[in-house]
Amino acid sequence: KGKVVLEKAIQKLYKDTDEKNKCSFCEQNPAKRITRDTFFFAPAQFNAFWFNEPSIFICPYCLVSNLAITQSFAFLGNEVDAVVIYRPNLEDMRNLNEGLKITDIGELAKKVIDYEKLLLKQEATTKDLQIIEFHLDPQNPHLEFYMLTDEIIDNLLKISNELEKLYTTYKDSLWGQVKEKKGYKTVNISKELLRYLAQNQKLIYLVQQFSKLALMAESFRQNDVKKPPVKGFHISVLLQILKMHFKLEEGLNMNHFEAFKEYGQLLRGRVYSQLSENGAINWNTFNNKIISLANSFLDASKGSFEHFMETLTRVMISYNASIDTDLLSMLGKDTYREISTVIAISLMTKKPEEEKPSEQKEEIVEEKSL
Repeated sequence: KGKVVLEKAIQKLYKDTDEKNKCSFCEQNPAKRITRDTFFFAPAQFNAFWFNEPSIFICPYCLVSNLAITQSFAFLGNEVDAVVIYRPNLEDMRNLNEGLKITDIGELAKKVIDYEKLLLKQEATTKDLQIIEFHLDPQNPHLEFYMLTDEIIDNLLKISNELEKLYTTYKDSLWGQVKEKKGYKTVNISKELLRYLAQNQKLIYLVQQFSKLALMAESFRQNDVKKPPVKGFHISVLLQILKMHFKLEEGLNMNHFEAFKEYGQLLRGRVYSQLSENGAINWNTFNNKIISLANSFLDASKGSFEHFMETLTRVMISYNASIDTDLLSMLGKDTYREISTVIAISLMTKKPEEEKPSEQKEEIVEEKSL
């Protein structure tokens, strides 16, 4: 009796299928386009193709099986947290999730990039996918989607080298903590990065979001504060994300990034030289000067072009840090926000030759220089 009921239900579903469109999952049966009333993941898919012809279709059999698979994802291994890479084709989905044991959701970008590079060799194309994050805490359950369209995947491929370095060299620095009434609130930097990339937002905004916290955290580290209100938010990580921004944005190029990163380091050296003219340097004074300068450039990045030029001119005169004609030609109303942020972040990046006070304790997470 149950079999008859199921067959009737499937036949009813088949009434709306189109023989011209094959199922994107099994690639065999006639199918109907995915909509909110037929498929669990439809809202994200529907929005992705809002202004275009639908490109993903599903047959009744795969509709039933995918809903069952979706439910099983969350409970495999009886874990509170689970991460799944979803793609309509079941074979692709099996390959992407095989052996998937990732502690940091941001690291999934590496797995996706490797798979997409393989697809490009085999089929000369990329395919949309979703990353789904489950949190099954009964008190605070959570489900989050990261929709990676062709455009987003292309961006990931463009910055694949930078992402590889982020998850190797800076793997232990991708975090930040802000003190609350009870304990600390933790920020997962790599997860925030993935969210910005998936939503196609400019990465400069991510850097600016955490820049002030990074300056505060660095100040507390330099002064060896025992229980700082802000931890983590490492400068080297933000500089690496800035590099990705310059690589992705039209109108910017790596010459801009490298040139003004070097200028920020030059300016840091000028401050060091001034304060060490009479012998031993006062490190508290040095750190305060650097943080003050970095704050000035961060503020200038959020103001007008005129404000930025005033800040830059004042600094050039005060520290004898002139800018050559080639660098000046790169400055403009379309580039100054990014350039000002690069100078600020680079100012905070330690130079290898700088001495360190012997009494200063190093943090467990080592900050590596770019």
